[in-house]
Amino acid sequence: MFILSFPKSGRTWIRAVVSGYLQKRYRQDVDLEFSVASRFFSRPCFTHNFFDVYRYVERPVELLEKEFLVEKPLVIVVRDPRDVCASYFHHIGSRDRMWTGSILRFALDPVYGIVRQLTFVNMILDLYAAHSGPKLALSYETLRDNPAAGFAELLSLIDQKEVDLKVLDEAITDASFERMREAEISVSEKGRVEKGARLGVKDWSGDTNALKVRRGVVGGFWQDFGLAGGILVSALPSVLGLVSRLRWLREEVVRVSPPSRCTGGAAHEECGRANG
Repeated sequence: MFILSFPKSGRTWIRAVVSGYLQKRYRQDVDLEFSVASRFFSRPCFTHNFFDVYRYVERPVELLEKEFLVEKPLVIVVRDPRDVCASYFHHIGSRDRMWTGSILRFALDPVYGIVRQLTFVNMILDLYAAHSGPKLALSYETLRDNPAAGFAELLSLIDQKEVDLKVLDEAITDASFERMREAEISVSEKGRVEKGARLGVKDWSGDTNALKVRRGVVGGFWQDFGLAGGILVSALPSVLGLVSRLRWLREEVVRVSPPSRCTGGAAHEECGRANG
């Protein structure tokens, strides 16, 4: 299974919930990279595809190895492009230290900017629409609004078994924004960031914008861009088109697990209500 997204669309949070659930359910170590094979479930492959290879290179966007993406179950994760752009700005600037200009210049940049992001997201939406096998589309906003339902659907694809919502409820609590941020700050302050670690900032200056778990707010781009900048970015025709497309996706495509796939747990009532 491929879980495909543009950077800063909520992938680390999804990794944390899914790995936490599988670890609790099967009582085996499951890290954020899913680095150890399991006889209980197939390891999901998280990928940014083109942007895993050409993130810092000015090159026409394309879907790499598309033939493999259409042969396997596909999950796409999308997020409001304005929030993605703001989060990406802080990641490239404060975490990777590859950008020193303003956020508005960043949004218009040919390598890092929002047009390149939109090109890729529209490509994965087209891929999803044409994909004939098992598939799921998730939006960050929908997951934030109803994590139990969205993660139950995702886990039913990964695990191919009934989703234990009691265990899922625990995994969601463990992977809350507050707990993940606290953990990342702790390892960053103590200088215990291992090479290649997903959470933590090496030689951290205390700048919270450098954290992987930075803010986690829907619509937070207004604070980053300011009113004038937010209006300008929002008015770009390509942004308007994708925002409209993602609104349809949240309303029509993102589904919840059928009641027969759910068992027990504090989230059971929520899942059942969403299915009703």
